[in-house]
Order: sequence, then C-alpha cells, then structure tokens
Amino acid sequence: MINFAQIEAKAGNYYMPASQVKTDGTVLGEHPNTYLFNVRNYWMIGGYDEDFAGAYGSDGNFRKNATGLGLREVKTSAWHTVVYRKEDIFDACTHDFSRKDGPYYRAHFPHLERKRRSQAYIPESPIRFPYVEEQI
Repeated sequence: MINFAQIEAKAGNYYMPASQVKTDGTVLGEHPNTYLFNVRNYWMIGGYDEDFAGAYGSDGNFRKNATGLGLREVKTSAWHTVVYRKEDIFDACTHDFSRKDGPYYRAHFPHLERKRRSQAYIPESPIRFPYVEEQI
C-alpha cells in the first residue's frame, strides 16, 4: 500500500520506490520500471511508448524521456515493490529472456533501435492497442 502522505508531490517530479523487498525479507535496490506520475506529467512526455510493448528490458527509454523532457526523478520510501522468485511463483523470474541487446530483441524489435539510441522524444501515438475501461 502506498502512503501518499509521505510523498510531497510537486509539479515536475515523478516518483520511484527506493527499494524492492524479496519475499524472504531481503531489501534490494529500486525496480527500474515502477513509477508514480501525476496524469499531467505522464501525458506531457507522451506516455509510455507502446512500440516497446513486449520488448523486455526497454524501460530505460521511458525514464530517458521523462528526465530528458524536464521531469525530475525522486526516490521515495512511501512504498516498495515485492520481488517474487521462481521458488514463489513459477513464471516470476524473467532472467531467461534476452534484454535489449539479445538476439530475440534484435530479431523482433529492430525498429526500436533508433528510438532507444535517440535523445528524449515524445511518442507520436503512444496508445495503439485496444483498451477497455472497466467500471468497478
């Protein structure tokens, strides 16, 4: 649960949890792809570019865009992520998938190399997949 009272939300900031906690209680560094944005800042940078959907290990591109377009990354202890291992959940570990420089990535996502190596940019059309808003 996020303790929003601990986050002094300021315009121009986005927030990352300061730590991950393994299910055995071991504390690790932050997860590189967990963020808290306000809506205005998220869309100011163009959202999360869906060209990278399925391209494991490409979360750095989103961070590059956020900081390159003027947002400041702030680590917070208001929440943490939980790390599940293969021992906890069968498919929780993704170390078998190649990252951005592996053969799978190069074969299936060659068009992303230009974006990955570019300076910060705003995605032209960040939402291209069908989504349905569920009412709870």
